[in-house]
Amino acid sequence: MKNERIVFMGTPNISAQYLSALIKNHYNIIAVYTQPAKRQDRGMDLKNTPVQNLSIVENIPCFTPEILKDQNEINKFENLKIDVAIIMGYGMLIPKEFLNIPKLGCINIHLSLLPRWRGASPIEHSLMCGDGETGVTIFRLNEKFDCGPILNSIKFKISNTETKEDLQKNLNSLGIDLLLATLPKYLKQEISLKKQDDSQATYAKKIFSQDRKINFSQKKKEIYNFVRSFSPKPGAWFTFKGEKIKILSCETNSIMGNKSTILSNNLDIGCEDGSIKPIMIQREGKKIMNINQFIRGFNFKVGDQIH
Repeated sequence: MKNERIVFMGTPNISAQYLSALIKNHYNIIAVYTQPAKRQDRGMDLKNTPVQNLSIVENIPCFTPEILKDQNEINKFENLKIDVAIIMGYGMLIPKEFLNIPKLGCINIHLSLLPRWRGASPIEHSLMCGDGETGVTIFRLNEKFDCGPILNSIKFKISNTETKEDLQKNLNSLGIDLLLATLPKYLKQEISLKKQDDSQATYAKKIFSQDRKINFSQKKKEIYNFVRSFSPKPGAWFTFKGEKIKILSCETNSIMGNKSTILSNNLDIGCEDGSIKPIMIQREGKKIMNINQFIRGFNFKVGDQIH
């Protein structure tokens, strides 16, 4: 067991993967912070986060505060005598009062090449904008959101067919390796921090359901990138006769016609410079199906408008 006292802060399954890697590499995780249990299923039973479940298995103290900006929480954090706090997907803003309590501060793993795509949804924005390259950045938190100095980063080439799920898996694997390579040097204070170039910053705002609606006034390549940005979950969508329908994968076509219009019996949909053809699709409350299955049970005709 390594001696440095580490607190890990994270919530979803991807965060648990980082915590697991730290444990397997014998880091001294003295406590875990995660979001409180929430009612997620139809039965409305409280459900622990994946990070909390792992902490229970590993017998690590776990804290689940509703808010951090509370003097009792600040005192509790201070009393842990932390060398470094590691944050990955915590989902709550770390108050400035916390930042300098650990001896070596709080470090965060971010799934983009900062300062590009600061914010809540870097993977989706990388894909939406057709970036050919992204990566993972480890940086030290300061009072400005995703603006702190960089410890280390690594690049990753994005393929033209990569979906959100694909890219997230690839970047998580890369990020775990980067953390394990960076942390020993950081704990020995052998890393020189590099200031971010704010003039190069772009922002990945939090995405809501309405933001995932497909705009068929765009070019076909833009729509193709938009669809893969949310595939397979939560899915880009359009509406037809009042029903919300998700497109989970598609291909581009050169068939020309009116925008937002069904142009063929194969469900080609017109856009700015051609059309897109859905490949995998999902109706409200239904299972995912391929386009042939969908067409057999879908009442439409060429010329119908979608919204």
